[in-house]
Amino acid sequence: MPLTKSSKQFLPNNKLIFFILLAFCLFVLFLVNHFFLIKKIQIVSSDNNIKILGLDYFENKNILLFNSEKAGQELIGKNPLIKSVLIFKKLPDSLVIKAEKDTPIVIIKADNGFFLLSQSGKIIIKTKENNSGLPIINYYQNLYYYQYQPGEIIDYQDILVCLSFLKKVEDLGLKVDTIDIAGVYMVAFNLDKKKIIFSLEKNRTIQAYQLETLIKQFQIEGKEFVSLDLRFDKPIIKIN
Repeated sequence: MPLTKSSKQFLPNNKLIFFILLAFCLFVLFLVNHFFLIKKIQIVSSDNNIKILGLDYFENKNILLFNSEKAGQELIGKNPLIKSVLIFKKLPDSLVIKAEKDTPIVIIKADNGFFLLSQSGKIIIKTKENNSGLPIINYYQNLYYYQYQPGEIIDYQDILVCLSFLKKVEDLGLKVDTIDIAGVYMVAFNLDKKKIIFSLEKNRTIQAYQLETLIKQFQIEGKEFVSLDLRFDKPIIKIN
């Protein structure tokens, strides 16, 4: 069937529409690849001196395809001093990174040095010398200095329980010098001329409640204790 006059006019129109659509797609692709590239990264933190490694990897990445959650986890993995990271996109080309710094609360002896641990048991820093001023954990097993790296968690249950007790003791205004984990059953907190003994088997919540009740009672009565042994149903108390 021969093409009519109207059909011949329709073909150029189709070509025109095709080229317009092609030009539009190329324009959109150009915008996506150039206009929406990450150029600015803003860090928001309570610590003005915070440093975050790995930010240069985000530069010139497409912000529309950028996975904020995955990137945050990568930053935490590369930065042992970082506790948490939230990343927000600010179109067209900026990231806002809210970072919370992790801080060590205790130091534990290893075979050839020391590990500074956070509340969660994460190794913040490895060091050959102890000049931190933090409470020292004396652990009954050998921890191998070269086996662990900053950012890894010492996930021994007795150490993690010890860290939770340490927070409770310090929240009550008591200063701990050393902590002895001599076995799987008990942990001793050594204060200046005082000692608090916890059980690693007894319910932690009950022990924390008993400790808080006794310390507040001593403060009200103006008494000083020599030792508190919380391993038993009825704590054993020695008063100065």
